Amino acid sequence: MAEEEKGVLIKTTLFISNIHCPTCTSLIDSTLSSLSPPPISHNASILSNRVEVLHSPLLSSQRIVDALHEVGFDIESCLSSNDDGEPHRVSIKRSSYLLEGLGGTLVRRIDSKKRKRHEEVCGQCLSEKNGSTSGLIPLHTNVYGDAHASPAVPSTAASPTLESVIVRKPDGDDAEKWHATLSIQGMTCSACVNNIRNQLKKHPFIEKAEVSALTHSGNIVFFGKSHVNLIIDSIEDGGYDAELVDLVPFDVNEFESRERTMTLQIEGLHCPNCPPRIMEVIQNFASSQVTIVKPLTSLKYPEITFKYTPQPDITARKLIEALGAVDPAFKVTVKLSQTLEDRSASVHKAEVRRIAIRLLLSVICAIPAFIIGIVFMVLLPGNHKLKMWAERPVWKGNVTIAEWSLMIISTPVYFFAADLFHVRALQELRGLWSQKNPKPVWKKFLKFGSMNLLMSLGTTIAYFSSIALLAISASQQPQVQSGEISHATYFDSVVFLTMFLLFGKFHLCQAVYLAVMLTYTGRLLESYSKAKSANAVSLLGNLRPKEAKLISQSSPSDPSSTSTETISVELLEVGDHVLVPHGHSPPLDGKIISGEGQFDESALTGESRLVLKTVGDGVFAGTVNQGQAITVEIKSISGKSMLDNIVRIVREGQVQRAPIERVADLIIGYFVPVVSYLAVTTWIIWLSLGYSGAIPQNWLEGNQGGWALWSMTFAIAVFVIACPCGIGLAAPTALFIGTGLAARYGILAKGGGEAFQEASWLDAVVFDKTGTLTMGGEPEVGDAVFVTNEDDVKKVVLGVTEGLESASGHPLAKALLEYAKSQTFKSLERLSVEEVPGRGVFGRFKIDGTEVEAYIGNEAFMHEKNVIITDTVQISLDKWKTEAKSVIILAACTTSETQPTILNVTATPTILAYFSVSDQIRPEASFVISELGKLGINVYMITGDNATTAAAVARTIGIAPDHVIAGVLPHEKAEKVKYLQHAAKLRRRSGISALFHRKRNVDNVNTRPRVAMVGDGINDSPALVTADVGIAIGSGSDIALSSASFILLREDLRQVLVLLELARKVIRRVKFNFFWAAVYNVIGIPIAAGVLYGYQRTRLDPSWAALAMAGSSVSVVGSSLLLRSQLRGVGFRVRKEWRGE
Repeated sequence: MAEEEKGVLIKTTLFISNIHCPTCTSLIDSTLSSLSPPPISHNASILSNRVEVLHSPLLSSQRIVDALHEVGFDIESCLSSNDDGEPHRVSIKRSSYLLEGLGGTLVRRIDSKKRKRHEEVCGQCLSEKNGSTSGLIPLHTNVYGDAHASPAVPSTAASPTLESVIVRKPDGDDAEKWHATLSIQGMTCSACVNNIRNQLKKHPFIEKAEVSALTHSGNIVFFGKSHVNLIIDSIEDGGYDAELVDLVPFDVNEFESRERTMTLQIEGLHCPNCPPRIMEVIQNFASSQVTIVKPLTSLKYPEITFKYTPQPDITARKLIEALGAVDPAFKVTVKLSQTLEDRSASVHKAEVRRIAIRLLLSVICAIPAFIIGIVFMVLLPGNHKLKMWAERPVWKGNVTIAEWSLMIISTPVYFFAADLFHVRALQELRGLWSQKNPKPVWKKFLKFGSMNLLMSLGTTIAYFSSIALLAISASQQPQVQSGEISHATYFDSVVFLTMFLLFGKFHLCQAVYLAVMLTYTGRLLESYSKAKSANAVSLLGNLRPKEAKLISQSSPSDPSSTSTETISVELLEVGDHVLVPHGHSPPLDGKIISGEGQFDESALTGESRLVLKTVGDGVFAGTVNQGQAITVEIKSISGKSMLDNIVRIVREGQVQRAPIERVADLIIGYFVPVVSYLAVTTWIIWLSLGYSGAIPQNWLEGNQGGWALWSMTFAIAVFVIACPCGIGLAAPTALFIGTGLAARYGILAKGGGEAFQEASWLDAVVFDKTGTLTMGGEPEVGDAVFVTNEDDVKKVVLGVTEGLESASGHPLAKALLEYAKSQTFKSLERLSVEEVPGRGVFGRFKIDGTEVEAYIGNEAFMHEKNVIITDTVQISLDKWKTEAKSVIILAACTTSETQPTILNVTATPTILAYFSVSDQIRPEASFVISELGKLGINVYMITGDNATTAAAVARTIGIAPDHVIAGVLPHEKAEKVKYLQHAAKLRRRSGISALFHRKRNVDNVNTRPRVAMVGDGINDSPALVTADVGIAIGSGSDIALSSASFILLREDLRQVLVLLELARKVIRRVKFNFFWAAVYNVIGIPIAAGVLYGYQRTRLDPSWAALAMAGSSVSVVGSSLLLRSQLRGVGFRVRKEWRGE
């Protein structure tokens, strides 16, 4: 066995769908133990349907698969790997599938003999057999994933139902998961977002699609790199323009490879021979280490893209220098890739440019339309010469000068200004009725269109009904007196309606028209909000310096002589030395190697005080050196700094949608069809009332089109006033503002809207102890007791301590390691060492020619190793634990009956020393616990430490004794969090809150407690993922940060209070926005339909309906923008005591 452990070990992971109960795991244990040679270790999990086996190469993975298959286990897939190689799949003989019954249940037939053997030990399968005549086992697998079976559900042959449809992840390239970032042009409202999302839902290879109209972007997670073009085509089929910004493997580890991709732009190429000369230099530079991605082939596009791995003789600067040496006329520069924010800004500018041109046309036409249609025909008295002239019929029939003029004015507005609505509405309808859309015909009549369709229908009906009126007038005999002619066309409404709609969409005109157009600039403020919200990301990106002062040797013969040159940040490599003067920011993340400075890190962490940085300390791009000049060694390349990661997290968080937005999706999905049918119904009702004589004839007001065109006015008003933008913007704008506010206070909302919603009404918060409630960074050994005080023996004991704890990264282990190094210890020959998570470390040493096995860890670990703790030792341990100190015990034994060593240990484990380690409690911890209690939130502490120490810490900071969960192993933390999600006390919720926060689970329970987990270590990651809200301390491990919903950039627990208050404020604002937008439409649509017309003929003209429509967006966006203020009761502001002032 010892020889096997020294050799290469193989880890085989099997995914088995029919592990149902503990008897199944017992069968697996006995089956694997019977193999020869037996596995070194194995573990079977009912929850994850997974079996992990650690074995020697003498036992093949195929034999393990065959053995388990032989006893009736259904193995879906198997992965095998060793320490030095990549995991590979083990081939499995698949059982046949068959689909039974109407709709069918996906099942697997298992050989009856093997199944019978499995049923003999599996109670669930046996009970299923007794309750089912089909003898078939339903499987539940994840889309595009390895089988992950849910507990089997008994099925009957009489009524088969479709439980799930399995879409298997194909082999090869299509098995890889990719993340694509797209820039999408043409989205104007949430209905557009829903249209794109529905287009993407058609594809089974898409796992997740997040689309945002605010950033003009989309994040798509999908399988198969080759599908990216199909995704873009699907978006464009819906009437939008899509461009690929970034495409990366989903699970790539950015730090596994130092390979860089760079695009160089070369100016000065003057003949066809220049590109080959450039290519020859690149190919000859270092062909084995430079890969050309996109060659330079023409003078029209003088760019070349290549990949390289930085080496001392291969850097970006040397490549550029070599290319520049080909010809003095060549100017080589790095082409910076356009960020998503830049692309969003470009899309925004292009949209504004299109609107501006059309707006200018509509304004030019609106002036004469106002003079003729309003001044001449409405404001002037009937005997005025200008009015009489305008009402004079000319050319054909009764068509007046005013009507001909308004038709001429409105025609270019309809076809060249309102075309923005027409084209997009037609594109949406084309996508809806295309053959690629598999939606049933009846569903296409229930969900279709967007605001563009409503606007297009409103202007189209107004224009062509006016054309019809014009034709009727032209066919009539001319009237003798102009006063007998009724002006009844809607040409002026077409002009005003289009102008007002474009005013709403045009955000740049706010400065000019804010005073007079504020009441109908909904789209203006909507676009303003988009720009302001996006600033949270763009401003962070602007913190990144563009240039750096590189320090290099002036003379190769004199290493001490240096010179400084200014270069682009893109040309820096890891290991370069740069100068950071006073008032400047480090170009990239690095480490100080000379000097000391005081850094303003407020832009990244929200910390207002200057932070002293000395030699060896890390510094970050985006912070400002307010002290003397320092020299920094670069530790990251462009695009991989902390600032870049923050920008990426904020950007992704802003497009993460909250569950509350599903309310808007549901409403918007049916909004346009409902409004369309309401408008048609309105027209039919008024038409029926008119022709039936139910309403007075004088209401017709001499309209030449009769009741048909008179009723059309109400339908047009309904089309125009009903806009889903207010409802669609209710959640995104508030969440966008909330994300920006969080970044301002040093909180990264990685989980986006969903995280905000979950954090807005928490029932419990669970704090990890070490590193979260305590400082964690540098715990210290307070007490050290050695069983033997002889110096030689103590040196060996300290040597054993150093040898064991150097293999662990736990904070307590680091404290003991530092203590051992501070003393005089003897270096020992270490044969092996292994860490047991949550327990301690054990290993083997060669001491005086004898092999000794040593253990160091907590009391539970000692009990597992049969170490006897005497009463004297126990008294000391208990005393330390009541002082909130962690206790660590070191014990050892010999592995065989050999000569005694200096440690004087035998085959029975003996205690050599025991220590206490104290970890300072964070000064703000008790205040935070108290404030959370005032908010009605239950606070728990979870720790792997012993119960006595945990209780002492809890007592110090004010956590109730029954809320302390101690002695928890790392993998058990997630289970404890899951337990609290059902057992924690619920907070009282109002009716409205219960409506928005209701969560249904598999047990059909309406509500359950929401639990947040606050941690910082790798062992906290499963709990952070399991919790409803995972909150990671910014100084924590990369794995913890990647698992969290929120990241606190400052190591201050008061940030938790700020986060929860902000989340509540944001979600409350979302609810208010929803309520107001809904009320606005509920009141506005009936008025536009004419419910008040019977009262003094009160009606809403289509032009004024356009103004009223904009008010919905104005109020919603304005409400969200007010969050940025600090007005009491309206904006968001942090309490003074929460800021630590």
